[in-house]
Amino acid sequence: ISARLSERTILALGFTVSAANAVLEASHSSFQMYTFVNLPISTVAGTLTSTTLSITFSKAVPAADMGAALSVLDVLNAAVGVVAPLYGGALLGQLGVGSQP
Repeated sequence: ISARLSERTILALGFTVSAANAVLEASHSSFQMYTFVNLPISTVAGTLTSTTLSITFSKAVPAADMGAALSVLDVLNAAVGVVAPLYGGALLGQLGVGSQP
């Protein structure tokens, strides 16, 4: 993909596909649809976005600081993986289960 498209285009594509997938996920309540459509799309878009962000981030940092910068990026990615479900659970607790699609 990177041979044909620029990093910026791949990143925009990943964000667009993720947003479209979120809208699609909110518009149905079928477990099969989630399992066979939303989950694979989310995995591919997330991988594209994460990899492209790492590449872009590594180009913006001087070579001497590369290890520290990429480790900070990895820590932030891990922190988001912990904080996002907690935030979602708190939000769901405030809005109630009836607010889910």
